[in-house]
Amino acid sequence: MGTGSVSGMSQADADDEVASFMTLKSPGPFRGPPSRASRRSVSRQSVHSVPGDPLVELMSHMVENSQQENLRHAQEAKEENLRREQETLRHEQEAKEETFRREQKILRRKQEAQEETKRREQEMERGEQEAREETKRREQAFELREKNAPPK
Repeated sequence: MGTGSVSGMSQADADDEVASFMTLKSPGPFRGPPSRASRRSVSRQSVHSVPGDPLVELMSHMVENSQQENLRHAQEAKEENLRREQETLRHEQEAKEETFRREQKILRRKQEAQEETKRREQEMERGEQEAREETKRREQAFELREKNAPPK
């Protein structure tokens, strides 16, 4: 009771535990803290130096997933750029086609206006010709009446 131990461990047990910790040998030689460069990135040698290490496998898996994700994003970006380029080309083609249709419509209207003007000119010429012929017939009829009329 004098030790103040809450765990209920006796002094002898505690001494034995401390002794066992002091006699344990470390599995490998002590290495100092890693250099600044090695803290920034894991070298390829260290990744492959301990086969079967779960942390190394996890990191390798994460690197692989990251690379796959980057490839997927790059492919998606290429596809998006291609889609946008195709859409731009389609819009440009549609604009060219619309411009061509409008130009054709303008040309048709111009041609129709020219044809209408020509038709009206021809009608006016026919009307003038008919009027000249009518005037000529009336003059001839007037002359005939005067010739055939009894002298005064």
